[in-house]
Amino acid sequence: MSHLSKIKTKITSHQRLAKVLHNLQIDHTVYDDDNSQPAFSLREPEEYTQNSYLTVFTWDGDSYQIIADSSTWQEKHMLEAMADKVYQTYAYQTVLEEGYKQGFKNVDNYSRNDGSLRLVLEKWRD
Repeated sequence: MSHLSKIKTKITSHQRLAKVLHNLQIDHTVYDDDNSQPAFSLREPEEYTQNSYLTVFTWDGDSYQIIADSSTWQEKHMLEAMADKVYQTYAYQTVLEEGYKQGFKNVDNYSRNDGSLRLVLEKWRD
């Protein structure tokens, strides 16, 4: 039995979302869905799904939401893991890009054992 999930996000930049999907090597197609921002259809690995596109990022007027059709618990857990990785990478990209705008440089970053990221930026004053 199929189950449709809608997940509200705080993702607001379609350019940054496209960059995140590319960096995570998530196969996707961008299309116009009659909103002010483009939508993204994600191609799921065939070994996990029976349909080509089951996950979509759509603009709801304020931010992107994830709409996904999952037919098994395994697919639901995979969706949650994928969404968590997209959120983490989106937050990382946001901190870096906003830091660069304010004159900070990235001096160190690494993944911790618990899956979190450590990011160190610095800014020297003259």
